[in-house]
Amino acid sequence: MSKKDVVIEVINLKEVTADMRKFGRESLQAIKNAVYTTGLGITTIAKGRLNGSLGSVRHWVSGRLASSVHMETKGTNTFTPIKDSQAGDGELNIPFEEDEAIVGTNVEYAPKIEFEYDSFLRFAGENKEPEFVKEAEKSLNELMKKRAGKAD
Repeated sequence: MSKKDVVIEVINLKEVTADMRKFGRESLQAIKNAVYTTGLGITTIAKGRLNGSLGSVRHWVSGRLASSVHMETKGTNTFTPIKDSQAGDGELNIPFEEDEAIVGTNVEYAPKIEFEYDSFLRFAGENKEPEFVKEAEKSLNELMKKRAGKAD
């Protein structure tokens, strides 16, 4: 990871999947869905934080930093460049596993904002974590009820 990258890992499913194998593919998909939804939520909160909402100072002059905050999963990159910004594809260039999502930015001044002024990525991750746990738990409970119904 280069000095200019700021990334927060949503979750590493390797730890979770070891305990969930007994539920099969459905449990893995339920957790992947929760990871994906959480990643999108982190992206939204981080952008809002940069805009001055959620108790922070507004760090939005050109919109470049906020527009660069995005989520990546295997096969998905939610980066959308500002028209005529020549921002490239926003690729974070950080290796991650099939079952992971990352949210971050490759803007060179992002670490200064994140670590010296107002955390936007850590703040967003910490605020979405409880919702991830609830969403994963809800999905797995529904799966268990569905399985219990089949066993009757």
